[in-house]
Amino acid sequence: IQFAAIGGTTVGAVHLNLCDEEQQNPDQLVQDTQATTVRKHGSPITVATVGYIELSPGASNIVPETARFTVDLRDLSMPVLGRMRKAIRENLREIARKHGLKVTMEQTLEAKSVKMSAKVRGALRRASERVDARWRDMHSGAGHDAQVLGKFTPAGLYFIPSVGGRSHCPDELSRWKDIETGTNVMLHTLLELAGAGGQVKHSKR
Repeated sequence: IQFAAIGGTTVGAVHLNLCDEEQQNPDQLVQDTQATTVRKHGSPITVATVGYIELSPGASNIVPETARFTVDLRDLSMPVLGRMRKAIRENLREIARKHGLKVTMEQTLEAKSVKMSAKVRGALRRASERVDARWRDMHSGAGHDAQVLGKFTPAGLYFIPSVGGRSHCPDELSRWKDIETGTNVMLHTLLELAGAGGQVKHSKR
């Protein structure tokens, strides 16, 4: 998404009152867009993330000419995502009209949600109980190989805890005990799916 306005001049020559409020507070524009869209058109599991913002020309003493940012929408329901995309477009066009800005929008990616196999999920639950592991059903908002494989073959996902909930970052860490538990769950899941369930005894500690 890109907003373009008349800018590019030094701040010393422009009184603050003459600057458009969206140029002064692009972060507020982003927050309003997120809050309005999720509150009115999202679901309890909807996630809207603005992970990239760029102001140009990017000098500390120059009023920006353009503001570029991305909006990443995630939900299990494709209709919900469709309504949110439509609402965001309408909201941004209204902001542009109100403040005399030019807005351009481009959708770069759409990935459809894939439901995991009930058979695999059931085997994962039973394997968790077999090794005395606490478990709960949850959805994954991230893309995984199972999302691709699930279109062609029964697939499932099993997550173990990350310390502090930190994931996909340099300081991601899981405790060895959780890794061991997860490995044993996968072992018993594969044995059940292969028709060999119950042949391996697990030492409960």
